[in-house]
Amino acid sequence: MSVIKPLPNEEVVLPAADSPASVRMTSEPWFLVRDKSPWTYYNKPITLIAIGGLVFFGGIILTALYFKYVSVPYALGPVCLSIGLMFLITGIVWMPIIKQTIRYNGSPPFYLLLMS
Repeated sequence: MSVIKPLPNEEVVLPAADSPASVRMTSEPWFLVRDKSPWTYYNKPITLIAIGGLVFFGGIILTALYFKYVSVPYALGPVCLSIGLMFLITGIVWMPIIKQTIRYNGSPPFYLLLMS
């Protein structure tokens, strides 16, 4: 049976004046150290939600126009509805996943770094 051991407190390491790399190790909790803005992590889900909402709303309008006997291709409204809903739900579900990942790990997972 494994026992979880706490990590020892780490000192703040300042890079040398001539060193190009800056490594920051600190004993502060992760929620006090904020290197990036939340937009860095949430830009893709928010973009998906915005695009999905617009396409879904466009599908509602196209479907309403079709049922009011305006000359609109009959499949365009339902296609926009389904694609918009898919984007909207994907973005909504993605937001708590990122929030939970950042809360427990302190940084985004590897697959989020690959997609940026």
